[in-house]
Amino acid sequence: MLLPVLFVDIPRRYRTDSITQASGRIGGAFVEALLKTKEHIVTALRHPTSKGELPHGVHSVAVDYDDEASLVKALEGQQFLVITLSASAPSDLHSRLTSAAAKAGVPYVMPNIYSKPLRTVITFIG
Repeated sequence: MLLPVLFVDIPRRYRTDSITQASGRIGGAFVEALLKTKEHIVTALRHPTSKGELPHGVHSVAVDYDDEASLVKALEGQQFLVITLSASAPSDLHSRLTSAAAKAGVPYVMPNIYSKPLRTVITFIG
């Protein structure tokens, strides 16, 4: 699969990475690729009721996606945020995540372009 290989080559300078939907199909591929490098500390941002299984070695942080303070706290100290939201995610969640990442000082965000129209993503990131 090309996507994880390409992804691993880009952010090697980042060591602490957060991923949304880490137990999903796309988020899971990112997690698997990052773990294979043995160079990253991967953190999954998860809803407290999430039942998805995470691979061994992934840290899990429960977040309230409707509470900006919860998101900012979970993202503090992270260097890279990968947003992999499903098509059924609330339409404003992407912008809430990027705003929280900015407030937490996350220097790099990979926007969600897997299930949203590209025009929507471009609006979120400016």
